[in-house]
Amino acid sequence: FDNESTTQMFIKSFSHLGRIAKSRGATLVLSLGAYQPTFITHGSNVNEDTHKFFKRRKSKEKLYKNLAATQEAVVHFSGVGNQFCGKEKCTRWIPGTSEPALLLKKNGKIDSWHVSSQGEAFLAPYLC
Repeated sequence: FDNESTTQMFIKSFSHLGRIAKSRGATLVLSLGAYQPTFITHGSNVNEDTHKFFKRRKSKEKLYKNLAATQEAVVHFSGVGNQFCGKEKCTRWIPGTSEPALLLKKNGKIDSWHVSSQGEAFLAPYLC
């Protein structure tokens, strides 16, 4: 995150969501999302260099790991995104299909923070 104030707001918000999840017998799963908006081109495509994707994601995971370590009903799932990367590029498509892994907004642009229903079904076995 860009500054300490934003980081603290994030921690407070997700800690609160974790308490709500716990009160309902659920778990809040945090991930960095598959892609950042800066890597989305032409409104609905993702085309990011695989090496850069993993390097960028690793640099931002510490906050998520620390939050999950201190909250009872919060877990950090670092594996989101790996499944959509080949040797050279990462895309928004479920491998071997023409189904999008990322949610499309009403305006046709990708919501880079949320997976589609198809993406949820594809990723579910990786959460176990």
